[in-house]
Amino acid sequence: MRVLRVVKQRLRSLFVRGRRDRELDREITLHLDALTRELMDEGMPKVEAAREARRRFGPLDKTIEECRDERRVNVVEDLVRDARFALRMFRKSPGFTATALVSLALGIGANTSMFQLFEAVRLRALPVERPEELRIIRMHGGDIGGNYRGRNAQFTNSLWEEIRRQQTSFSSLLAYGDMPLNLSPNGEIRNAEGLRVSGDFFNALGLKAQIGRLFTPEDDRPGCGFEGAVVSHRFWRGELGGDPAVLSRELTLEGHRVPVLGVTPPGFLGVEVGRSFDVALPICSASAQDLASRTYFFLSIMGRLRPEATEAAARTELAHMAPTIFAATVPPTYQPADQDTYRAMKLDIAPGASGQSEFRESLSQPLVYLLAMVALVLLLACANLANMMLARATAREHEFAVRRSMGATSFRLIQQVMIESLLLAIAGAAIGSVIAPTVGRTMVAMLSTARDPIVVPLDPSPQVFLFAAAAATLATLLFGLAPAVRAGRAATRGASEGRGTLAFRRALLGGQVALCMVLLTTARLFTQSFENLHVVSPGFDAEGVLVASVFLDGARYPEVGRAAAVETLFERIKALPGVSSVARSSIIPIGGAQWGRSARAGASEAPRDVYLSAISEGYFGTMRMPLLGGRDFAATDLRQTPLVAIVNETFARTFFNGRNPVGETVRLTGSESQDPPALIVGLTADSRYASLTEPFEPIVYVPDRQRPVTATSVRLLIRSSTDAAALVNTVRRAVLELDPQSNLRFTVLRTQLEESILRERLLAALTGGFGVLGMVLALTGVFGVTAYVVSRRYREFGVRMALGATPGDVLRMVLREIAVVVVAGITAGAVLAAIAGGSMSAFLFGISGRDLTTLAVVAVALGLGGVLSAVIPAVRASRVSPVEVLRV
Repeated sequence: MRVLRVVKQRLRSLFVRGRRDRELDREITLHLDALTRELMDEGMPKVEAAREARRRFGPLDKTIEECRDERRVNVVEDLVRDARFALRMFRKSPGFTATALVSLALGIGANTSMFQLFEAVRLRALPVERPEELRIIRMHGGDIGGNYRGRNAQFTNSLWEEIRRQQTSFSSLLAYGDMPLNLSPNGEIRNAEGLRVSGDFFNALGLKAQIGRLFTPEDDRPGCGFEGAVVSHRFWRGELGGDPAVLSRELTLEGHRVPVLGVTPPGFLGVEVGRSFDVALPICSASAQDLASRTYFFLSIMGRLRPEATEAAARTELAHMAPTIFAATVPPTYQPADQDTYRAMKLDIAPGASGQSEFRESLSQPLVYLLAMVALVLLLACANLANMMLARATAREHEFAVRRSMGATSFRLIQQVMIESLLLAIAGAAIGSVIAPTVGRTMVAMLSTARDPIVVPLDPSPQVFLFAAAAATLATLLFGLAPAVRAGRAATRGASEGRGTLAFRRALLGGQVALCMVLLTTARLFTQSFENLHVVSPGFDAEGVLVASVFLDGARYPEVGRAAAVETLFERIKALPGVSSVARSSIIPIGGAQWGRSARAGASEAPRDVYLSAISEGYFGTMRMPLLGGRDFAATDLRQTPLVAIVNETFARTFFNGRNPVGETVRLTGSESQDPPALIVGLTADSRYASLTEPFEPIVYVPDRQRPVTATSVRLLIRSSTDAAALVNTVRRAVLELDPQSNLRFTVLRTQLEESILRERLLAALTGGFGVLGMVLALTGVFGVTAYVVSRRYREFGVRMALGATPGDVLRMVLREIAVVVVAGITAGAVLAAIAGGSMSAFLFGISGRDLTTLAVVAVALGLGGVLSAVIPAVRASRVSPVEVLRV
């Protein structure tokens, strides 16, 4: 009770101060009146009694202040008073205030936006029940061949069933695999982000349906087909319009009518960071062939540890289970050596609280670099503000001296300046926090495409708020502490600025230049890397090429007659107006798909990995890839004729030491089959296969006419004599006339290449922007420091000129002093930039992280900019009139 009473009194003293002051005045008056009456009773006249009473009572103002101190709220009152005074000072200096707020908003806002994205991608836990209990099961130990479908595919259905049957450390296990689901019954494909999930998927994550119900183990039974789907809340709101009667609706998925069973809760986008699922189907909805195949890898596995199980125990159990599991699921089509590799595979676990994602893996390290860069931007902004605040503190030395003479302590003066700095930092952080989500969403949009949408929720979180608060606090200390100390010492030192303060200001300037050197070098490296990627030749001509993926109706075109239908389609497209050439290809270069096998050729006994692509005749002409020897494939290269192949230059160097391989043979071994030797009939130039950033790899091209037509999809490369995109409607009509039930997807090959380097484009854009911002801040700092130093040394310059110095001498002296600081900063920055560049080499293309040319160009540009920024103040110094400055 006593504590509550004290708190109540403190709050009254704080919020009803006027009333408490009036009560104090009345109480003091009563004391004085009582003492006066006592003196009068002793015979003293009234006037003298009143005077004596005041003398005995003591200094009235001091007593009042001591009584107020007893309220224990002076600190808060002083802070409020200082804050009001700071706001008045900001109003009187709108230029300084605007500059400070813009600098801090950019610095803190950039840091907050980067951290918000970093937290959402790397740190944020899944919105599920007790995410800390989740673990990801992974397989490792060697390269095994097979058909991998999905971004995180690691397991076959057989492996999943065995692991689920044998394990005991997990209270629940879940499996899932991503795949596109076509929502369009025919015509152009409109894909949704699909998931195949185990029956326990939602229950293991502790999720409850928003509408309807979610899957149960009874839904995931052999032969279930397309009996029902669960949709995400995001898909329900967007695609289905938030229909409350959604359970009575059906979706068209891959040509099947599928009823909606339920809607997941808001906020749950799946277990893959950066992606959002739209529709979930049970694993059993996959084809019987895929489920039975021991080489069809399409699943990922997660589990929730039992309360009594430890991570070490679960890891040990999986290690003991692995030999039995892999022995029971070994693919019979593997070669003996590959079967041995498969049996030796290991199982392990990793933390699963934040899910798993190839998007996170690809963006994690670049985000670290971007965080480091925005931290440098904030340091630059703080260094600039520190110099500005030092200048203001020096200009206000008379004010501080007056305050000190009136009884203000050094602590109170320091507090006043720190309050000003804190208010600026808070305002900058508030503005920066408002713009941070927009910056983050813009970054995500730059990485997202229609074919590959990226979804990262950037909702505010406590971690982001704490980061913004920490950034504001750090900024306050960085740019406010030195001016505050300067203010605290102002009254005792007088109004002159010592050499120590000038040296500190120059050191700040040198640090700004060094940080700017790092920023500009990093920006130049990433920008040059992107430019190299943008102009690098992929080995083929992508201009004017339309990629058309046609998905025929399998029921209408059974495998027996499918080859004839493909040939008819091929000839029809070739005859369309505006089409100069057409080719088929199982793999579209830089398209995300890969097909790899092992090969033996020449004198090599050990097989080596190669890329493969099954193509039609005319492929090299359509792609404008030169044949360096031999011949192209022909329509007569059929299944009943001897196998042939065409290889690239890297293949020739790898297997034949660079000599012409035409006339030699190559045997594709792989993991699942061993084909007869194929005669190499042609040699083509190198081209990129999976990525523009990868080196040239050995590629073997085989004629698609010599392979069975098992797939219902046909990928066509169509070269247009005009504009590739203009062919879309023409090709669509031709395909639908042939098969109205078919589905199509179109991509312009040049667009596909551009989308493959979106991450590099983002890095180049952001680092370039940060570099420009750093340059502006650094050069502004050079100008400000030079102008300030010149203004403080006018009398010195006047004396020098009175003693015979010329304006040119003064100009050179000022520029020389600034040049020394700039050169020192550039030198230190070059060392730091070289160290930073070495760690970025893995993300650069065609340029070294320690490229001397880049360092030299940045150093020269920054040096010239620094000197030019100092020219105007230096010229002003050279025009000082000795008569005017010495008159005072």
